[in-house]
Order: sequence, then structure tokens, then C-alpha cells
Amino acid sequence: MSLIVLGLSPFMALAVPAHWSPNVTRRGHSAVAGILCMGMQLVAGISGPLLDVFFVKSGLTRQSIVATKATLQVFGHLFKVVYFGTVVAGSASESVEVLTVLLCIATAMLGTNLSRRVLDGMTDAQFRIWSQRLIMMTGTIYLGQGVVLLVAR
Repeated sequence: MSLIVLGLSPFMALAVPAHWSPNVTRRGHSAVAGILCMGMQLVAGISGPLLDVFFVKSGLTRQSIVATKATLQVFGHLFKVVYFGTVVAGSASESVEVLTVLLCIATAMLGTNLSRRVLDGMTDAQFRIWSQRLIMMTGTIYLGQGVVLLVAR
């Protein structure tokens, strides 16, 4: 069900009129985004598409959106490390290899550095168009996975 909700969230956000749409710049919306995304992070392990719906119609610049989402993702990942790390630490049969952690960090840094060139080459309008396309594609994938898992039950 988490994947279905996560997959439907971008479609619902883009379908509603702008004055009803979630928007991180509106009073109270950022708190709602934080609560919903943290809950989804802890339940499903991901919240990207849900977080994205709060930025799609925000009117912020591409640099502001990327910087804010990056900061939120850092804190989200730290909370996941603490939350799921206690589960892994409490299990004698589960562990995370140090090499895996180092590869994840290196990949994140590489992606951040390479994506800067793409971001700098775009206008805010192009960024918004591509963001919406990627959000919808990601939502479709999560929705499809959720439906497949639901039907397989």
C-alpha cells in the first residue's frame, strides 16, 4: 500500500488546482511535508516522489529546490541510518559492509558533482518540465510495483 500511495501522490498533486496543491512555500505545508515524508521514510524507506509534490508548483528557483531537497534528504537518510541501524545492530545475522557504505557515499558525491553541470545548463522552466516528467515516471514505477505486489498476494 505504501508504494501505491507513493506512486499516486505525484498524479494527485498535479491534478488538483494550484490553490489546493501542496506547496512547500505556503504556511504549514512544509510541516505537513516533513511529517508525511518522515513517516513514509520510516515505513517504506523512501519518500522522494511525495517530497517532490511539495516543490512542483512552488515557484522556487531550481537551485533553491535542489539545495532544500538535498538538505532534507541528508536528514532523512541520517534518521534512516539511526532507525534501521538499531534494527541491524540488534540482529546477530544482519550487518552492513563498510565497503557498501563507502560506495554509497562515493556514488552520492559523484552524482552531486556531475549533476551540477546539468542543473547549471538549464533554465528554471526547463528544470520544472524535466522534474515533472521524472516525478511522473518515478510515480508510475512505484504505482506499478505496488499494484503488482498487491495482485500477487
